[in-house]
Amino acid sequence: MNLFPPYANISFRVAPINHADLDGSWDRIQQALSGRLTDWGKRLLRNGLSKHVGTVLIESEYLCRDFRSLHSNFYSRKFRPRTGRCDRLHFFSQQGLSADKILLGDADEGYIGASVIEPLATRCLGRTIIDPYKIGFDDQRFYCLATDFSHRIGGAEYKVRGFPYRSQDSEATVCAHTVLWSVARYLSQQYPTYAEVLPFDLVQLAGRRHGRVFPQHGMTFEDYSEILDHVGCHPLILSGLGNDGRPLHVHSAERRTFDDDLYAYVESGVPVICSFGDHVVSLIGHTAGDESVPDNAIEKADPDDDDLHGAAPEIEFVNSSRLIGQYVAIDDNEFPYRLVANEGGPLKESVYSRSVQEISTCVIPLPDETYLEPGEVRTYAKKLMSAREVRSVVARTLADDEISDLADGRPMRVIFRQLLTTGRALKKRKLEAWRRSERAGVGSSVGQVGPDQGLREPQQIALPQFVWLVEFSTVRLRSQNRVFGELLLDATAGETDLDYIFLRIGRYLARSIGRATTPRDPPTGLPLSRELHYSTFEPYRNNLGPYDG
Repeated sequence: MNLFPPYANISFRVAPINHADLDGSWDRIQQALSGRLTDWGKRLLRNGLSKHVGTVLIESEYLCRDFRSLHSNFYSRKFRPRTGRCDRLHFFSQQGLSADKILLGDADEGYIGASVIEPLATRCLGRTIIDPYKIGFDDQRFYCLATDFSHRIGGAEYKVRGFPYRSQDSEATVCAHTVLWSVARYLSQQYPTYAEVLPFDLVQLAGRRHGRVFPQHGMTFEDYSEILDHVGCHPLILSGLGNDGRPLHVHSAERRTFDDDLYAYVESGVPVICSFGDHVVSLIGHTAGDESVPDNAIEKADPDDDDLHGAAPEIEFVNSSRLIGQYVAIDDNEFPYRLVANEGGPLKESVYSRSVQEISTCVIPLPDETYLEPGEVRTYAKKLMSAREVRSVVARTLADDEISDLADGRPMRVIFRQLLTTGRALKKRKLEAWRRSERAGVGSSVGQVGPDQGLREPQQIALPQFVWLVEFSTVRLRSQNRVFGELLLDATAGETDLDYIFLRIGRYLARSIGRATTPRDPPTGLPLSRELHYSTFEPYRNNLGPYDG
């Protein structure tokens, strides 16, 4: 007697995309999937992938461990039976590909990514990984988190780099679950410290304050923070609300601080979970802005500095948070990599209805030993740069004919960029930059041939696991992808032991003199020494963008 069904065969079917008839092409894919690709899912994929896809490979009988966690714990317990198997769509930029060519691994250059199609009534898009730089985003102006994923098609391995996405199923999970899954999956894929988390794990981790956790109910930022703590993160909460419970005014000092903190963490490569009151998304990057500096972005140096109008020129600060374009969001209601307006209303060229100014709360999934907060870093950096000795060195650096931005009687305008990174990654990137300068072999201002020895200094310092890096530039240098200075601070420091680790201004270097200071009392007698041959150097590449993080 045959007690068990036979093992199923996997089918691989090619669906060509006719760019002159996109609707018809996607209708045929929907029919090939026997309607499992819902109208909602078809519309999202068709609009998001647009004309960048030439061939779609349909893979049947796919066992997705993410959907299996939901099926085993929820859908299999429903009276109406539902299969635990999915389909998977693979997207290629080339047209005219055959299934054999793909199964032999000969189409990897055009591989855009894949999407699991789950057997659900409406929101059918399961684990989806799409390379943003293969669907029209400019790698010189679009910077977002991404990590490597490997997909097996038959026996062939196809690699794709992107940020994980899935839609909510509206039964067991809500938008908060999908955002938390997306962030947790990115962290576990990128860093071995974090364990993989499946969708139903997140359902079970939700608090019981509102009763049972499934079928789904809404969650709050307190729930997100508690869940992230179980995942292995050390969450920090930023509030974008005033005492009246309303979003902070766009031009208020409190909102400015909130925006600067948000940018600092996004620029650091931390996926930020943002609540809009009725919805949750994650911010994973930003686009480049133009080179102009708006008047409201300029901050004067601390007027309490008695020496501000002394021998050294005055200084003004511009946080690079004011110079970016839009933020990049993962929203389970939309196709991945939506652009969110950074100031004012929504983008004119986008139908996305939300802007950053509407955010009520942010939950930052930080690693351990990151105690120093971005506001303390900014305060310290501004005080340090306002000191007479440092301003004098900055003035000498910017007076170089090659990079001068100074005009008679005008203050020095310094653009600063802050980000959190590991000491290990910093040393790796400094070594890479030193090797590039060695190959270039050209000095910046004195005709000296040879590598920039200032890039070697941080490699020889005992650094903590995490450091705050602050870079200093000008409008002109920023357009050339150069900076003239940098500051390193210990991310484990607090008010009683805050001291700079390393400071570079152009050709001058300074190391800590071992005296603990505070953000209100930075060192003024800096031993700026070790004059080098390079006045400028390349900025630090973090893990935003098409580069390996």
